Amino acid sequence: MSRQTLEFSQGKSLLHQSRHLTVAMLRSLRWFLAIWCGCTLGMILWATSAGAPGLAEPLIWILVHALGGLTLGFMIHELAHLIALRVLAPNIGVVSLEITPLRVSLHPHGYMTGWQVAAVAAAGPGACTVVGAILWALPVNYGLHWWYLTHVIFLLPIFGDGHALVRGLLLGTEASHIGKS
Repeated sequence: MSRQTLEFSQGKSLLHQSRHLTVAMLRSLRWFLAIWCGCTLGMILWATSAGAPGLAEPLIWILVHALGGLTLGFMIHELAHLIALRVLAPNIGVVSLEITPLRVSLHPHGYMTGWQVAAVAAAGPGACTVVGAILWALPVNYGLHWWYLTHVIFLLPIFGDGHALVRGLLLGTEASHIGKS
Protein backbone atom coordinates (compact mmCIF):
# COMPACT_ATOMS: atom_id res chain seq x y z
CA MET A 1 0.00 0.00 0.00
CA SER A 2 1.22 3.44 -0.86
CA ARG A 3 -0.01 6.69 0.67
CA GLN A 4 1.22 10.00 -0.62
CA THR A 5 0.25 13.46 0.55
CA LEU A 6 -0.51 16.16 -1.97
CA GLU A 7 -0.40 19.65 -0.52
CA PHE A 8 -2.56 22.20 -2.29
CA SER A 9 -1.69 25.81 -1.95
CA GLN A 10 -3.48 28.77 -3.43
CA GLY A 11 -0.39 29.49 -5.56
CA LYS A 12 -0.48 26.16 -7.41
CA SER A 13 -2.67 25.95 -10.50
CA LEU A 14 -5.21 23.21 -11.07
CA LEU A 15 -3.17 22.10 -14.09
CA HIS A 16 -0.06 21.72 -11.91
CA GLN A 17 -1.98 19.74 -9.29
CA SER A 18 -3.64 17.53 -11.94
CA ARG A 19 -0.25 16.79 -13.47
CA HIS A 20 1.13 15.99 -10.01
CA LEU A 21 -1.76 13.59 -9.32
CA THR A 22 -1.39 11.90 -12.71
CA VAL A 23 2.36 11.42 -12.26
CA ALA A 24 1.85 10.06 -8.73
CA MET A 25 -0.73 7.55 -9.97
CA LEU A 26 1.42 6.44 -12.91
CA ARG A 27 4.49 6.17 -10.68
CA SER A 28 2.60 4.02 -8.19
CA LEU A 29 1.21 1.80 -10.95
CA ARG A 30 4.44 1.62 -12.97
CA TRP A 31 5.30 -2.00 -12.12
CA PHE A 32 1.79 -3.25 -12.86
CA LEU A 33 1.69 -1.34 -16.14
CA ALA A 34 5.23 -2.38 -17.13
CA ILE A 35 4.61 -6.08 -16.46
CA TRP A 36 1.12 -6.11 -18.00
CA CYS A 37 2.09 -4.15 -21.12
CA GLY A 38 5.45 -5.92 -21.48
CA CYS A 39 3.88 -9.39 -21.32
CA THR A 40 1.10 -8.43 -23.71
CA LEU A 41 3.51 -6.83 -26.19
CA GLY A 42 5.76 -9.89 -25.92
CA MET A 43 2.83 -12.17 -26.70
CA ILE A 44 1.85 -9.97 -29.68
CA LEU A 45 5.39 -10.17 -31.08
CA TRP A 46 5.49 -13.92 -30.50
CA ALA A 47 2.12 -14.41 -32.20
CA THR A 48 3.12 -12.44 -35.29
CA SER A 49 6.57 -14.06 -35.57
CA ALA A 50 5.16 -17.55 -35.03
CA GLY A 51 2.90 -17.15 -38.03
CA ALA A 52 -0.25 -16.78 -35.95
CA PRO A 53 -1.24 -13.16 -36.57
CA GLY A 54 -4.82 -14.02 -35.62
CA LEU A 55 -3.68 -14.16 -32.00
CA ALA A 56 -2.22 -10.66 -32.15
CA GLU A 57 -5.57 -8.93 -32.61
CA PRO A 58 -7.16 -10.14 -29.33
CA LEU A 59 -3.92 -9.34 -27.50
CA ILE A 60 -3.93 -5.80 -28.90
CA TRP A 61 -7.57 -5.57 -27.80
CA ILE A 62 -6.55 -6.57 -24.25
CA LEU A 63 -3.76 -3.97 -24.24
CA VAL A 64 -6.10 -1.21 -25.46
CA HIS A 65 -8.66 -2.09 -22.78
CA ALA A 66 -6.07 -2.29 -19.99
CA LEU A 67 -4.68 1.16 -20.83
CA GLY A 68 -7.59 3.01 -22.44
CA GLY A 69 -10.33 1.52 -20.30
CA LEU A 70 -9.06 0.47 -16.91
CA THR A 71 -6.08 2.75 -16.27
CA LEU A 72 -7.34 5.87 -18.03
CA GLY A 73 -10.81 5.37 -16.53
CA PHE A 74 -9.51 5.52 -12.98
CA MET A 75 -7.27 8.48 -13.81
CA ILE A 76 -10.26 10.42 -15.16
CA HIS A 77 -12.29 9.36 -12.09
CA GLU A 78 -9.71 10.68 -9.61
CA LEU A 79 -8.95 13.81 -11.64
CA ALA A 80 -12.68 14.63 -11.63
CA HIS A 81 -12.65 14.37 -7.83
CA LEU A 82 -9.64 16.70 -7.72
CA ILE A 83 -11.23 19.26 -10.04
CA ALA A 84 -14.50 19.20 -8.07
CA LEU A 85 -12.58 19.53 -4.83
CA ARG A 86 -10.64 22.56 -6.08
CA VAL A 87 -13.75 24.25 -7.50
CA LEU A 88 -16.28 23.43 -4.76
CA ALA A 89 -14.05 23.33 -1.66
CA PRO A 90 -11.07 25.63 -2.28
CA ASN A 91 -10.38 25.82 1.47
CA ILE A 92 -9.15 22.19 1.49
CA GLY A 93 -5.37 22.45 1.55
CA VAL A 94 -4.21 18.86 2.01
CA VAL A 95 -5.28 15.77 0.11
CA SER A 96 -3.74 12.35 0.60
CA LEU A 97 -3.55 9.90 -2.26
CA GLU A 98 -3.95 6.25 -1.33
CA ILE A 99 -2.98 3.59 -3.83
CA THR A 100 -3.40 -0.10 -3.07
CA PRO A 101 -3.45 -3.04 -5.50
CA LEU A 102 -7.23 -2.74 -5.86
CA ARG A 103 -7.92 0.91 -5.07
CA VAL A 104 -6.90 4.46 -5.87
CA SER A 105 -8.45 7.14 -3.64
CA LEU A 106 -8.13 10.82 -2.84
CA HIS A 107 -8.80 11.75 0.80
CA PRO A 108 -9.29 15.48 1.52
CA HIS A 109 -8.47 16.82 4.99
CA GLY A 110 -10.39 19.80 6.36
CA TYR A 111 -13.91 21.15 6.72
CA MET A 112 -16.57 20.72 4.04
CA THR A 113 -20.34 21.04 4.00
CA GLY A 114 -22.41 17.97 3.29
CA TRP A 115 -23.33 19.29 -0.15
CA GLN A 116 -19.65 19.77 -1.00
CA VAL A 117 -18.86 16.22 0.14
CA ALA A 118 -21.75 14.83 -1.94
CA ALA A 119 -20.79 16.79 -5.06
CA VAL A 120 -17.11 15.83 -4.85
CA ALA A 121 -18.06 12.18 -4.29
CA ALA A 122 -20.36 12.15 -7.32
CA ALA A 123 -17.85 13.94 -9.58
CA GLY A 124 -15.59 10.93 -10.23
CA PRO A 125 -18.27 8.42 -11.24
CA GLY A 126 -20.24 11.19 -12.96
CA ALA A 127 -17.32 12.24 -15.17
CA CYS A 128 -16.62 8.64 -16.16
CA THR A 129 -20.28 8.06 -16.96
CA VAL A 130 -20.28 11.10 -19.25
CA VAL A 131 -17.09 9.88 -20.98
CA GLY A 132 -18.67 6.43 -21.37
CA ALA A 133 -21.81 7.91 -22.93
CA ILE A 134 -19.69 9.94 -25.38
CA LEU A 135 -17.63 6.86 -26.31
CA TRP A 136 -20.81 4.85 -26.79
CA ALA A 137 -22.21 7.50 -29.14
CA LEU A 138 -19.11 7.56 -31.35
CA PRO A 139 -19.42 5.79 -34.71
CA VAL A 140 -16.25 3.77 -34.04
CA ASN A 141 -16.86 1.54 -31.05
CA TYR A 142 -14.03 -0.37 -29.38
CA GLY A 143 -16.14 -1.39 -26.40
CA LEU A 144 -14.25 0.96 -24.10
CA HIS A 145 -17.45 2.72 -23.09
CA TRP A 146 -18.32 -0.08 -20.63
CA TRP A 147 -15.18 0.61 -18.59
CA TYR A 148 -16.43 4.14 -18.04
CA LEU A 149 -20.16 3.49 -17.70
CA THR A 150 -19.57 0.93 -14.95
CA HIS A 151 -18.08 3.65 -12.74
CA VAL A 152 -21.67 4.50 -11.81
CA ILE A 153 -21.63 1.48 -9.45
CA PHE A 154 -19.14 3.36 -7.26
CA LEU A 155 -22.10 5.49 -6.16
CA LEU A 156 -23.48 2.50 -4.24
CA PRO A 157 -22.98 2.98 -0.47
CA ILE A 158 -20.70 -0.08 -0.21
CA PHE A 159 -18.00 1.88 -2.07
CA GLY A 160 -16.14 4.95 -0.79
CA ASP A 161 -17.79 7.38 -3.22
CA GLY A 162 -21.27 6.07 -2.45
CA HIS A 163 -20.65 6.19 1.28
CA ALA A 164 -19.40 9.79 1.02
CA LEU A 165 -22.39 10.70 -1.18
CA VAL A 166 -24.89 9.37 1.37
CA ARG A 167 -23.00 11.01 4.25
CA GLY A 168 -22.91 14.33 2.43
CA LEU A 169 -26.60 14.23 1.55
CA LEU A 170 -27.45 13.50 5.19
CA LEU A 171 -25.29 16.39 6.40
CA GLY A 172 -26.77 18.88 3.91
CA THR A 173 -25.53 22.39 4.70
CA GLU A 174 -23.89 21.33 7.96
CA ALA A 175 -20.08 21.50 7.96
CA SER A 176 -18.08 18.50 9.04
CA HIS A 177 -14.41 17.66 9.43
CA ILE A 178 -13.26 15.35 6.65
CA GLY A 179 -10.17 13.17 6.84
CA LYS A 180 -7.77 12.56 9.68
CA SER A 181 -6.82 15.29 12.10
